Amino acid sequence: MVRKILWQASFLWGNVLALIAICALTVVFLGSGLTRDVRADYASEYLSRVFGQPVEIEGDVRVRWLNPLSLVVSGLRVPSEVLPDTDLAYLEFAQFALKPFNGLFGGVPLPAITARGLSVSLVKDDEGRTSWTKVPGDQSDPTETGLLVFLGDREVDFSEMRLNYTDHGTGFEFDFFLGELSVAQNDG
Repeated sequence: MVRKILWQASFLWGNVLALIAICALTVVFLGSGLTRDVRADYASEYLSRVFGQPVEIEGDVRVRWLNPLSLVVSGLRVPSEVLPDTDLAYLEFAQFALKPFNGLFGGVPLPAITARGLSVSLVKDDEGRTSWTKVPGDQSDPTETGLLVFLGDREVDFSEMRLNYTDHGTGFEFDFFLGELSVAQNDG
């Protein structure tokens, strides 16, 4: 009888350890360079839906497991839909705090964003087309999606921000650099 209990206990602990090992190997595999493109494509598609316009990730996407649990993205690019070869925005580094249980209870699953190296290029070409407008014929409501709606209920910290406005028709150019910007929404 004692032998049977010891065997069952060792069998149970063996299965628990095997399950932990399988989970650890899965996390290591998903974090490896072999799955970089899959992670970047998935995050790119998700952010494109949230922002309402195409987002491309040239760098990497990783989950940081330490406190706070967060999603780290490098090389995030928002190309202009109207002007080819023009980036509307480029972000060197972004860290999205993850609180997945908030999303289950109606809260914000990404409550805080820390970003470094944001570069926004607002360009108006000789024909009057702008880099920040949608493709002609797009009927989506800009008040329902978009970056400003996404940022509306989050705490955001930017560092090393650059805004460049260029009007090729008039020759006017405005280049603005801001070292740090923090935005938070107060409850109440």
